[in-house]
Order: sequence, then C-alpha cells, then structure tokens
Amino acid sequence: MAKKVFLGVGHGGNDPGAVKYIKEADVNLAMALACRDYLQAKGVTVKMSRTKDENDPLSEEIRECNAFNPDLAVDIHNNAGGGDGFEVIHCHKGGTSKTLAQNIEAEVKKIWQNSRGLKTRLNSQGSDYYGFIRSIKAPSVICEGVFVDNAADAAQADTPAEQKAFGVAYAKGILKTLGISDNGGNTETDAVQAGNKEIAVNDTVTFTGGVYASSTAAQAKTAINKTSTSKVTAVNAKGAQPYHCISQDGKGVYGWVDKGSVRK
Repeated sequence: MAKKVFLGVGHGGNDPGAVKYIKEADVNLAMALACRDYLQAKGVTVKMSRTKDENDPLSEEIRECNAFNPDLAVDIHNNAGGGDGFEVIHCHKGGTSKTLAQNIEAEVKKIWQNSRGLKTRLNSQGSDYYGFIRSIKAPSVICEGVFVDNAADAAQADTPAEQKAFGVAYAKGILKTLGISDNGGNTETDAVQAGNKEIAVNDTVTFTGGVYASSTAAQAKTAINKTSTSKVTAVNAKGAQPYHCISQDGKGVYGWVDKGSVRK
C-alpha cells in the first residue's frame, strides 16, 4: 500500500502571512507544490491543504489531515521576526515527529541554508503549543524555511528555483523517514561522459553558465550567466541536456543542463 503524506500550506487568501522581501503565502505554496511533485514521483500519495491562493484556516487543515489519515504530516511556512535561517518544530515527545524533523533539517542544510535547529514549544497545559502538531494524529512537523523580513535570508528563497529546492529538500527528508529509497531522480543511466571525465548522480560539479530546463521535455529554458557549484541529482544519457543539477550555493540552477555547461 502506498504511503500517504499530508502537506499543510500556511496562510493564503485573505491571510498573506508575513510580507516584506517575499510574500509568505505565495512562497509556502511554491515550496509545497515542489514537495508534492517530488513525493508523487516516488509513488507517495499526497494531499495538500490548498493548491492555489485561497483561504486555508488551520482548523480546516487539521480536519482534512485527520480525515486523510496520513503516515506523516508537514506544515510548510516561512518565518518573520528578524532572525536568520531554517527551523523545524516537532512534537515535544519526540518519536517519529523528531526523526522527521531531523531528516528534513539534514536535507535543507544540503541546499546551503543554515539552520537554527529543531524546536519544540509547549502551551500552559504542557501540551504542544501549535495546533498542527497537537491536534493532528499523524507524526507532524512545521517547517519554517527563511525569514521573510531579513533581506539576506529571504534571498535564499526569492526565485522559483530556490523555492523548488526547499520543497525537494523537504520531500527528501520525508522519503527518508518513510523508508523510501531516493536516488535523486529517475535516471536512465548512472553516468555520462562530460569531456574526459565521467559524471554520475550525486557528483558535485561546476555549472559554468548557460541554460537549464525544468524537465527533459520542456521547451522553455532559463538562462543563468553565473558559475555555480551544483549537485547532480539525475542523469539521462539519451537527453539533449543529460544532467539534472541543483545549485548548492544559492545561484538558482535547478533543472536539466547541457553537457558542455558542467565540469567535474
């Protein structure tokens, strides 16, 4: 039976969330959609609290999640208050909730976002403060990606590619918690020659500038005129753009790139 994951998408509609350098509600949704897509590609059944900009009260999120009865639940937010970095809140009792938090944090660090660590918070009755954690039956966490009111931190998630990278990082942490194998993407081969060096999945390479496409079939391409340290997450030997790369230094590369645009 397929594993099930519920994704809460913070704010939306009349509630924009925190707003300054980026609008939280919109970024939350972009991250959640990327997370959903990655999980579904691995055979996970995913339900989101919203898939567009609409009102999304917490009480409804909790009701929908418990009715869905997922294996895990993740609420996707971004932060405010002048801090810096990612943080993830888990159940104060630990267990699978804490394991999920640890696995997600480890993946977020791989996309070069610093972490403020794992957090818990209690209410006056000694229960978990946040309703998403307290009232949801499945092991659950709340992810806070960046601080929207810190210009430098918000810059880690102010492009679609960067927002997608956060969503994929969350998905990878979820997959590890579920015990689902993840090699970084669907690959038709383990390696392709680039020049005189073989490049394989999980290699760190230098993207030297050029264009990338969101999928092997995509016609539209995004130009990046910067070098970037990137991780190869998938290889397609038959593709015109054989390497799927994710920037590891915040330069925004996220997609399939030409063989001549990378070096090892």
